[in-house]
Amino acid sequence: MLPLSLRNWIFDRWIQPDETLERVPWVTPGDLVFLPKLGLDVTRKFLRNFYIYRSNIKENLKFSIAQFYPRSGYLIYYFFLFTWAEYYGVLPKLLEDPDLALIPESFMRYVIEIDREIDTKRAVALLESDPTGISSHPWLSRFREQLWRTIERSSLSVDVRSLLLREISSFENTCRQVCYQNMIHPMHTLDGILTAKENTVGALFAAWNKLLNLVYEISPENDPNSGQIFWNTGMALQMLDDTVDVPIDFENQTDNVFLCLVKENKAEWIELEKYLQYLKTTPWKHLDTAWANQHAPHTLNRIREVGRNYLFRIKNDRPATNELLWVMERLWFHAVGI
Repeated sequence: MLPLSLRNWIFDRWIQPDETLERVPWVTPGDLVFLPKLGLDVTRKFLRNFYIYRSNIKENLKFSIAQFYPRSGYLIYYFFLFTWAEYYGVLPKLLEDPDLALIPESFMRYVIEIDREIDTKRAVALLESDPTGISSHPWLSRFREQLWRTIERSSLSVDVRSLLLREISSFENTCRQVCYQNMIHPMHTLDGILTAKENTVGALFAAWNKLLNLVYEISPENDPNSGQIFWNTGMALQMLDDTVDVPIDFENQTDNVFLCLVKENKAEWIELEKYLQYLKTTPWKHLDTAWANQHAPHTLNRIREVGRNYLFRIKNDRPATNELLWVMERLWFHAVGI
């Protein structure tokens, strides 16, 4: 594990979010820390695909994944995207015409903003005043409008556009219902929190898979279980997210699996409370996993097993799926060290 001070410097200097994909560099010094952990073959193939993908994009997203996530985060997104394309055998088509993939990316960016908004106390008042209106919030409406414009400007048929809008609206309704129910009946148990995340995060990755299938004309009959691959992968990734985002979620009083688990271990919970107080005196806003390995190893192992259980549900021996599972294992080891 890198010392915290060095990781802070790397994050501040090289891994902060960019603004648009066209400004994203092909490779950065910070990648030398992150990407080799995934394996040299995986890294070489990914960087080659990323270079072609970025070079062929003609449309420009005002609000892209790269604008929100640090570099390691948006590179993971594009790895998932290329894995999806390789899984269905349409990687050459995706790299040749990547503009269609901006629709699912714009959808993902929009949902990220919904998630960020409902993680704040502002969302409580908004949901209380209008349980169905969170997506009409002035801040969120900008991202929704971009998504709609991206669909309208595409070369897709009217029928496909209608299907896309219907799928997005269905996901929005699901999110509203889950958020409102969570506000009325806050989740305090592990099963309750996982169910809520499955109905949002898992559903998000499944919907993202459907949108990609629509824009690249992939018939569901080709593999009716493919949505579950990305559903489970999304949930496994969420366990990693819940681990590193402990300080942020604790401050915002957001449902978090790690926090739920650590409260069951009195000694580790006491240590974590002291650590979170210390973090308030530093610029670092994420859990130092080296610290967690030393002071909360039981909780760290438990949330790791929760994530692994989701990956174990994936029953598929295609090369793209095997590579995806390998990378998920390496991501956890890179971030947490176990």
